[in-house]
Amino acid sequence: MIAPFETALRAAGVEVELGVEVTNVSRRGDRASTITLRRTTLDSRSYTWEGTGEQWTEAVEELVLAVPAPTLTGLVRGRTAGERIVEVEPRLAELARLSTQRVPILHVYFRNRIEGIPADPVGLYESTLNLAFTDISQAWQGIPAFAGRTVLAVSCSDPYALAGAHPTENGHQMLRELAEYLNFDAGEEWGQSDAIDWVSTRFHENNDTQLTLDAIGTDSLRPAASCENVVNLSFAGDFCQQDIGLTTIEAAVASGLEAVNSVIRRRDLGAEVEVLTPKRMPGYLYVCLRYALAPSAVAAKGWSLGAGQLLRSRSSAAGQQEPLLRYLLTPGLPARRQRRES
Repeated sequence: MIAPFETALRAAGVEVELGVEVTNVSRRGDRASTITLRRTTLDSRSYTWEGTGEQWTEAVEELVLAVPAPTLTGLVRGRTAGERIVEVEPRLAELARLSTQRVPILHVYFRNRIEGIPADPVGLYESTLNLAFTDISQAWQGIPAFAGRTVLAVSCSDPYALAGAHPTENGHQMLRELAEYLNFDAGEEWGQSDAIDWVSTRFHENNDTQLTLDAIGTDSLRPAASCENVVNLSFAGDFCQQDIGLTTIEAAVASGLEAVNSVIRRRDLGAEVEVLTPKRMPGYLYVCLRYALAPSAVAAKGWSLGAGQLLRSRSSAAGQQEPLLRYLLTPGLPARRQRRES
């Protein structure tokens, strides 16, 4: 997904420096004046980025900071009194209130194709790790490495339940639970299953790429695309103000486009980029629907409790010590029952 953007940027004459992080931003008056940089390398065991070599400073004319909220918190506070952005934009100190959450991702390459997996995103019912996956071998067309086999991007929305001491142990924990639904051999440990191409399979802890949580009361803390009192500074990221309303890649892209438009306006570069926004109903309609659907919600809750009790009673009657059924839920398809393997 990133490669086409990088190719277009390089074709337009943009210099792209990979493996470099911003460690400090300095301000003079109402302008960001310099940034301090250093090269980094990824520690493959801890999955963290570590600085290497000497730091250096470069002057900036226009600065767009597209970094996670915790990183931006440190940058706006700066190192030197009198040069800090937060001194002229004190509201940015509130960025520290925003919380983030990592979402570990497992890209698992199977040696063969697994039949019956839908092309739509899939959530696993009653998954202890809150697993979900997308079959990217169906979603992405024309990828030679995907030919003749299934490739899944599996996410874990409850990283605190991962109990491994090493990233590969956590990745194998996700594989074991995935195997309960898709019925393949996950092996005794990472690297042992013959069903998986281990050369291509990767697990990412994503400690360095966390999503901002959509917590109640945080809207007022989110910065706009342009900085009012630092005239050449813009912000972009999933935590910024935008019209999407949720923490998604679409929200991050929308905020990036807003940052582009702020630069266009400051530099008088012509027409702004059109930012498409999702259609939405007026707020009062949601209130009406809430009350109109309340009886149905109560009935659905009662049905759910009754159905759950029925399954539990049948499981007890059959002498089962584990949950009787697992469900693989897919959009637009009936629930697919699968017996959980011990």
